[in-house]
Amino acid sequence: MARLAEAAGLGTLWLAEGGPGVMDPVPWAGSLARDTSSLGLGITVRPSHGRHPSMVARDVTTIDLLTDGRAVVALVEDGERTLDVDRLVEASSVLRRLLTEEQVSAAGSHYEVFELTTRPRPLRPEGPPIVAGVVGPTDHGRRFLESALVGGSADGYVTGGTPDEVTARRVELDALTKDGVGPMLLWRGSLGPDHATAAGLAESVLGAGADGLIAVLGPDSAVEGGLDASAVGRVLEVIGPLAGRLES
Repeated sequence: MARLAEAAGLGTLWLAEGGPGVMDPVPWAGSLARDTSSLGLGITVRPSHGRHPSMVARDVTTIDLLTDGRAVVALVEDGERTLDVDRLVEASSVLRRLLTEEQVSAAGSHYEVFELTTRPRPLRPEGPPIVAGVVGPTDHGRRFLESALVGGSADGYVTGGTPDEVTARRVELDALTKDGVGPMLLWRGSLGPDHATAAGLAESVLGAGADGLIAVLGPDSAVEGGLDASAVGRVLEVIGPLAGRLES
């Protein structure tokens, strides 16, 4: 799948942290480093699942070194609980500092580090790109958006939902962005089971103001021991032609 995505010109293959029975994305990404040469490799982490920002910083830095600078990290929550959104805000801030500062001390409601230096250090002074956001239908999205922008903790904001909800996030993002420079708005979700539905949704989301798409493979893509090639092919047929006009 990674080779197919790279051949299709996609920007990043995302490997997501899940519940019991789902493979961990970190060693998985490391194993794909040698089989790709230009494809970005992203790990998606839910802070509510318990992975500490200090571990995420070390993991993504290692992947970045293995891929010669192709690693990306996303922190997401569905936003159903206020506690999860608060944890997301704090995790993204601590992670940004660990990737960009030589020594970090921070004491918050959810995370605490003292004079911690991430080793090894990232290739770039600004660290691997961080995207973060609330992907569920919730009113907490704007609160996180404000916190992430004010704190400068994210290079991209991840959202989900309908094209109308994407437009609402676009308006909020533009209103909070200073000097015309701000994070990209990325839509994350399933495009649907057939080509016409998927293509229509992709075009609608981009037309609503998204700068990029993170297409999630649905349950129909899974087969015993891996992924269904035809399901992967359907997704690539839709988003492959869009890759050339997207920022990511």
